[in-house]
Amino acid sequence: MYSTRGIDTEVLDYNLNNQSYKLRIWDFGGQNIQHYAHQFFLTDSSLYVLLTNEREQNPNFQYWLNIIEVLGGRSAVLIVQNEIAGHCEPIRNLAGIRSRYENVVNTVYSIDLSKAKEDARFERLKREILHLASGLEHVNKEYPASYLKVRDRLDKEGTRTNHQTN
Repeated sequence: MYSTRGIDTEVLDYNLNNQSYKLRIWDFGGQNIQHYAHQFFLTDSSLYVLLTNEREQNPNFQYWLNIIEVLGGRSAVLIVQNEIAGHCEPIRNLAGIRSRYENVVNTVYSIDLSKAKEDARFERLKREILHLASGLEHVNKEYPASYLKVRDRLDKEGTRTNHQTN
Protein backbone atom coordinates (compact mmCIF):
# COMPACT_ATOMS: atom_id res chain seq x y z
CA MET A 1 0.00 0.00 0.00
CA TYR A 2 1.36 3.39 -1.02
CA SER A 3 1.33 6.11 1.62
CA THR A 4 2.20 9.71 0.85
CA ARG A 5 4.77 11.26 3.15
CA GLY A 6 4.69 14.99 2.59
CA ILE A 7 3.23 16.28 -0.65
CA ASP A 8 3.79 14.61 -4.02
CA THR A 9 3.31 16.78 -7.09
CA GLU A 10 2.98 15.86 -10.73
CA VAL A 11 2.11 17.68 -13.94
CA LEU A 12 -0.11 15.90 -16.47
CA ASP A 13 -0.32 17.27 -20.02
CA TYR A 14 -3.59 16.45 -21.78
CA ASN A 15 -5.88 17.50 -24.60
CA LEU A 16 -9.62 17.96 -24.30
CA ASN A 17 -11.89 19.29 -27.06
CA ASN A 18 -8.86 20.20 -29.20
CA GLN A 19 -7.36 22.31 -26.41
CA SER A 20 -4.11 21.61 -24.55
CA TYR A 21 -4.02 21.70 -20.75
CA LYS A 22 -1.62 21.08 -17.89
CA LEU A 23 -3.15 19.50 -14.82
CA ARG A 24 -1.14 20.06 -11.66
CA ILE A 25 -1.74 17.19 -9.27
CA TRP A 26 -0.95 17.57 -5.57
CA ASP A 27 -1.13 14.40 -3.46
CA PHE A 28 -1.33 15.41 0.20
CA GLY A 29 -0.30 13.08 2.97
CA GLY A 30 -3.37 12.42 5.07
CA GLN A 31 -1.64 11.51 8.31
CA ASN A 32 -2.63 13.69 11.27
CA ILE A 33 0.92 14.98 11.72
CA GLN A 34 0.75 16.57 8.26
CA HIS A 35 -2.54 18.44 8.72
CA TYR A 36 -0.82 21.71 9.64
CA ALA A 37 0.62 22.02 6.13
CA HIS A 38 -2.73 21.77 4.33
CA GLN A 39 -3.67 25.37 5.16
CA PHE A 40 -0.87 26.59 2.90
CA PHE A 41 -1.93 24.68 -0.20
CA LEU A 42 -5.71 24.29 -0.33
CA THR A 43 -7.42 26.99 -2.40
CA ASP A 44 -10.82 27.84 -3.79
CA SER A 45 -9.65 27.41 -7.39
CA SER A 46 -9.11 23.65 -7.33
CA LEU A 47 -10.75 20.32 -7.95
CA TYR A 48 -10.41 17.97 -5.00
CA VAL A 49 -10.35 14.21 -5.45
CA LEU A 50 -10.93 12.59 -2.07
CA LEU A 51 -9.74 8.99 -1.88
CA THR A 52 -11.39 6.86 0.77
CA ASN A 53 -11.05 3.31 1.95
CA GLU A 54 -14.13 2.68 4.07
CA ARG A 55 -12.89 -0.76 5.16
CA GLU A 56 -10.29 1.03 7.26
CA GLN A 57 -13.00 3.07 9.06
CA ASN A 58 -10.91 6.14 8.26
CA PRO A 59 -11.91 9.16 10.38
CA ASN A 60 -9.89 11.47 8.09
CA PHE A 61 -12.72 11.42 5.55
CA GLN A 62 -14.73 13.95 7.58
CA TYR A 63 -11.61 16.02 8.23
CA TRP A 64 -10.98 16.37 4.49
CA LEU A 65 -14.57 17.36 3.72
CA ASN A 66 -14.41 20.02 6.45
CA ILE A 67 -10.99 21.42 5.53
CA ILE A 68 -11.90 21.57 1.85
CA GLU A 69 -15.07 23.45 2.76
CA VAL A 70 -13.14 25.93 4.93
CA LEU A 71 -10.15 26.50 2.63
CA GLY A 72 -11.44 25.31 -0.74
CA GLY A 73 -14.64 27.33 -0.84
CA ARG A 74 -17.08 26.02 -3.42
CA SER A 75 -14.48 23.87 -5.19
CA ALA A 76 -15.84 20.57 -6.46
CA VAL A 77 -15.03 17.41 -4.50
CA LEU A 78 -14.95 14.08 -6.33
CA ILE A 79 -15.07 11.01 -4.07
CA VAL A 80 -13.16 7.89 -5.10
CA GLN A 81 -13.48 4.65 -3.15
CA ASN A 82 -10.46 2.39 -3.29
CA GLU A 83 -11.56 -1.20 -3.74
CA ILE A 84 -9.52 -3.98 -2.22
CA ALA A 85 -9.79 -7.36 -3.95
CA GLY A 86 -12.85 -6.09 -5.84
CA HIS A 87 -14.71 -5.01 -2.72
CA CYS A 88 -15.44 -1.71 -1.01
CA GLU A 89 -17.82 -0.81 1.76
CA PRO A 90 -20.51 1.76 0.98
CA ILE A 91 -19.81 5.24 2.29
CA ARG A 92 -21.77 5.73 5.46
CA ASN A 93 -24.38 8.49 5.27
CA LEU A 94 -23.62 9.46 1.67
CA ALA A 95 -26.99 11.24 1.38
CA GLY A 96 -26.14 13.29 4.49
CA ILE A 97 -22.71 14.11 3.08
CA ARG A 98 -24.24 15.31 -0.18
CA SER A 99 -26.79 17.35 1.72
CA ARG A 100 -24.20 18.93 4.02
CA TYR A 101 -21.46 19.43 1.39
CA GLU A 102 -23.14 20.70 -1.75
CA ASN A 103 -19.83 20.77 -3.65
CA VAL A 104 -19.49 16.96 -3.54
CA VAL A 105 -19.92 15.70 -7.11
CA ASN A 106 -22.86 13.32 -7.43
CA THR A 107 -20.99 10.33 -8.88
CA VAL A 108 -18.86 8.31 -6.46
CA TYR A 109 -16.26 6.24 -8.29
CA SER A 110 -15.21 2.82 -7.00
CA ILE A 111 -12.01 1.37 -8.37
CA ASP A 112 -9.11 -0.81 -7.31
CA LEU A 113 -6.30 1.68 -7.86
CA SER A 114 -3.69 -1.08 -7.79
CA LYS A 115 -5.24 -2.35 -11.04
CA ALA A 116 -5.87 1.04 -12.69
CA LYS A 117 -3.95 0.16 -15.86
CA GLU A 118 -6.29 -2.69 -16.77
CA ASP A 119 -9.56 -1.39 -15.26
CA ALA A 120 -11.75 0.58 -17.70
CA ARG A 121 -13.38 2.37 -14.76
CA PHE A 122 -10.11 4.22 -14.17
CA GLU A 123 -10.32 5.72 -17.68
CA ARG A 124 -13.86 6.97 -16.90
CA LEU A 125 -12.60 8.47 -13.64
CA LYS A 126 -9.69 10.12 -15.42
CA ARG A 127 -12.01 11.60 -18.07
CA GLU A 128 -14.27 12.99 -15.32
CA ILE A 129 -11.31 14.56 -13.52
CA LEU A 130 -10.05 16.14 -16.74
CA HIS A 131 -13.53 17.41 -17.62
CA LEU A 132 -14.06 18.98 -14.18
CA ALA A 133 -10.53 20.44 -14.10
CA SER A 134 -10.89 22.03 -17.54
CA GLY A 135 -14.02 23.83 -16.30
CA LEU A 136 -12.32 25.51 -13.34
CA GLU A 137 -12.79 29.27 -13.24
CA HIS A 138 -9.11 30.15 -13.67
CA VAL A 139 -8.57 27.91 -16.72
CA ASN A 140 -7.91 29.93 -19.91
CA LYS A 141 -7.52 33.09 -17.83
CA GLU A 142 -4.77 35.50 -18.85
CA TYR A 143 -1.94 35.93 -16.34
CA PRO A 144 0.90 38.46 -16.06
CA ALA A 145 4.18 37.44 -17.69
CA SER A 146 5.90 37.44 -14.27
CA TYR A 147 3.47 34.79 -13.01
CA LEU A 148 4.09 32.63 -16.05
CA LYS A 149 7.86 32.84 -15.54
CA VAL A 150 7.53 31.59 -11.97
CA ARG A 151 5.16 28.82 -13.01
CA ASP A 152 7.44 27.72 -15.85
CA ARG A 153 10.43 27.68 -13.52
CA LEU A 154 8.54 25.49 -11.07
CA ASP A 155 7.58 23.16 -13.92
CA LYS A 156 11.24 22.80 -14.90
CA GLU A 157 12.19 21.80 -11.35
CA GLY A 158 10.62 18.41 -12.02
CA THR A 159 7.39 16.75 -12.95
CA ARG A 160 7.32 14.41 -9.96
CA THR A 161 8.56 15.75 -6.67
CA ASN A 162 8.07 14.83 -3.04
CA HIS A 163 8.11 17.66 -0.55
CA GLN A 164 8.67 16.16 2.89
CA THR A 165 6.85 17.82 5.77
CA ASN A 166 8.88 16.24 8.55
